[in-house]
Amino acid sequence: KEDHIRFVEVLRTGNEERITAYGEIIPEVKIFENGNLVDDKALQQYLKEIKTQLRTNEYVVSFPEDQVKFLRLSLHKTKSSRAREEIGAFLQAKNVLAFDEDVLSFEHKGESKEHSEYDVLIMKKALIRKYWQAFRALNLKVMKFMTPGQALISSCVPKGSTTSFLVASIDERVANLVIESLGNVPMFYHGDSANHSIISNLNHIYIDWYDQKKEKVNHVLF
Repeated sequence: KEDHIRFVEVLRTGNEERITAYGEIIPEVKIFENGNLVDDKALQQYLKEIKTQLRTNEYVVSFPEDQVKFLRLSLHKTKSSRAREEIGAFLQAKNVLAFDEDVLSFEHKGESKEHSEYDVLIMKKALIRKYWQAFRALNLKVMKFMTPGQALISSCVPKGSTTSFLVASIDERVANLVIESLGNVPMFYHGDSANHSIISNLNHIYIDWYDQKKEKVNHVLF
């Protein structure tokens, strides 16, 4: 979010995950504007503060959705070592990826008999470089960039699940909602919590999903 920075630390032990730290910082200066990083020095100061509260130096960074292209691709199975090459070639052939300007990030979502499914983010190199350099200056490793909607999916929807989920994150200012179902492109919604714009339109959201995907929502998580 442009008016605050949230962080959460998750400790993974075997097959279990638990939250070991979390918090929120309200910056006193403008750090972000329309998804762009406009004050990297101020961001570094707040990252220093966050760093003292965490054990790890490996970070997954939530990236503004209006600054990325999100795609879900189903491609013929290939070796995992060739996945990036195959995804890049496919996107370039479709004229949605320019290697001189863009960088892609992908996550393997699941497999069918003949195909592998991936979530792909396409981001501008210049903007990624700004974020990456701010973390690198403090010896913090950025392991992955995700959108807020992807973060909701990753934290709440079991990996490889074939049923449909509606997941909503609502605070006093902003509501984010995503409908996720393997085999379909997720649908992301954003609204102002103050007037309950998303909540009051849930029925329309359900209908929109069914009209486009011909599938009902099976699980709802808030």
